[in-house]
Amino acid sequence: MEERAPPGIVLRGPFWTRARVARHLHRSPGAVDEAHDLVRIPSRVGGEAVYPSFQFDAVGVRPEVATLNLLLHRRVDDLRACDWYVTPLATLGRATPIRYITIGGDLEHLLRVLPEPLWPAPGPAGDDPGWRRVWGVRRRGVRMRPLPVTHH
Repeated sequence: MEERAPPGIVLRGPFWTRARVARHLHRSPGAVDEAHDLVRIPSRVGGEAVYPSFQFDAVGVRPEVATLNLLLHRRVDDLRACDWYVTPLATLGRATPIRYITIGGDLEHLLRVLPEPLWPAPGPAGDDPGWRRVWGVRRRGVRMRPLPVTHH
């Protein structure tokens, strides 16, 4: 399933259909459409959106990716989020963010190299339901605290 990305955006498959994601996550297709912990590639030709497979592990959405997706949704659109995951970054030793996650890289370091926001964050961080979901995420038994957003 090949879609042309806008200039400057890299999309790398494989991609899953909504039906496959729904089966894998034991969610309804409607719940998949509304999920904030997933990034999706909208079809530019009127077809069904697809979901990059890198966000899934054997049991569901990779916990690190779910956390990052919630934050990415506050900063960029899904196309740019997918591009960020597969673009090598100098701050990660030329690894892509998804490769960095796979090799057990530090999630807090990834939070510091998120893409610059395309729009202002909506209201104080505590007022956004997506932020509250991120606040409660646990990884390896350590409660993670959100980092302040800094503008360069």
